[in-house]
Amino acid sequence: MKAALINSQNTVENIIVWNDGDVWAGTERVVVLQDSDSVGVGFTYNGGTSFTKPEVPEVPDTKSYKFKRLAEYPPTAEQLDTIFHEGLDVWKEQIQAIKDKYPKEVE
Repeated sequence: MKAALINSQNTVENIIVWNDGDVWAGTERVVVLQDSDSVGVGFTYNGGTSFTKPEVPEVPDTKSYKFKRLAEYPPTAEQLDTIFHEGLDVWKEQIQAIKDKYPKEVE
């Protein structure tokens, strides 16, 4: 039968094949899973046979204007060099060209 190894933070560390009497060192508890349980590593154990799937972190939209601008802006040292040697107005023109190329999205 399958079992979940639960750590002290009530998180599933591993799914194993369990035989009654097996001992797993360093594991807070072992929960025998029903065949229908779909439980995986990282799930939270809520007691009994209840588990919660971990939330998937939101992935940033790499197609947004922010990421496109960041990818095109020159490195900070280069920008400072432009300001020092060519002046603030030249730097502003270069940055504004990128902002114009990737305008803010209307929400």
